[in-house]
Amino acid sequence: MATNLAQLVLDGLKKRLDSNNQITVPKKGGKIYTAQFTFNPPATEELVIKFSRETHWHLPPDFKNFLLLHNGARLFENTKTGGGYELLSLYEIPDNHLDYMPKDCFSEYRETLQIGHNPVK
Repeated sequence: MATNLAQLVLDGLKKRLDSNNQITVPKKGGKIYTAQFTFNPPATEELVIKFSRETHWHLPPDFKNFLLLHNGARLFENTKTGGGYELLSLYEIPDNHLDYMPKDCFSEYRETLQIGHNPVK
């Protein structure tokens, strides 16, 4: 029986979120902050196939499974200061792919597919 790791992880996370998709997160020194989670609607199987065919990029199975549940997400966004992490949607990946690659990076990293980033700068 195949296990959908993306589904298991998301189910576990969502059980910890309140009705507003928020969670209280402890920080160093006893401080806490409220983190917001935003999940996009799912991608269709057809969209995932079209993306791979048009870009010639291989999507790892777990990320494909995630996309079929949520075509992108924002995770651990601080409700007061922003930040957090973003898993890009299929619409955003092509526009962000090489923008995050250093100009002098090794050639093997050019084969890396950028699927997310930490928007905190």
